[in-house]
Amino acid sequence: GITLYGFGYYALGTFIHPLEQEFHWGRAEVATGFIVFALVGALLRPVFGALLDRWGPRRLAVPGAILLGLVFASFSTLTGSRMQWLGLWLALALASGMIMPSVWGMAVARSFVASRGLAVSGMMLGSAGGAILAPQLSNHLIKLHGWRTAYRVMGLSWGAVVAVICLLMLRDGRDRSLAAANPLPQVELTGYTVLDGIRSAHFIKIVASIFISNLFNYFFSFHLL
Repeated sequence: GITLYGFGYYALGTFIHPLEQEFHWGRAEVATGFIVFALVGALLRPVFGALLDRWGPRRLAVPGAILLGLVFASFSTLTGSRMQWLGLWLALALASGMIMPSVWGMAVARSFVASRGLAVSGMMLGSAGGAILAPQLSNHLIKLHGWRTAYRVMGLSWGAVVAVICLLMLRDGRDRSLAAANPLPQVELTGYTVLDGIRSAHFIKIVASIFISNLFNYFFSFHLL
């Protein structure tokens, strides 16, 4: 599931040259789409986080995978309109919020009691896998069938695969009958309130480190492909 989240920006580098040739766009014009994706995604993360707390991973991941696959495939309909280009990236940002890493992280955290850190680490391997496979797959498809077909094949195929897997296998926790028979012990939670946590130095440092990491990872990496 987490491999699908990064399809858009991991594969963008391989689409830059075909789009420049097709529509006579500059590299900066192509990159503006990702800026929309990044800004909208950052602003809406708290909204999707609240929905995740309320609905759980399954109710976000299944429709999210379907929507992201359809939106990614819709890039094949580009006509050269910059508004269409930016609009599709906006739609991609909205769909991506439904399958952001927190969705899969919550699913793992609710399913594992022992070795939870190892399980989360295994989950994050999917992100690295997507970063490796997405540009390789898109580059191969572009060379053989053109960029429009590459968008359609990648979006519809992997979006459908992830949606089916989530529909059949993703649960918000352990089976309810098993959980009812073996309830988890009640643990009194301690620590910060939400407001105190946001104001804490630890939280600010974490946010700053993620921001700096993503600045280099997202904004520069796809220009190297």
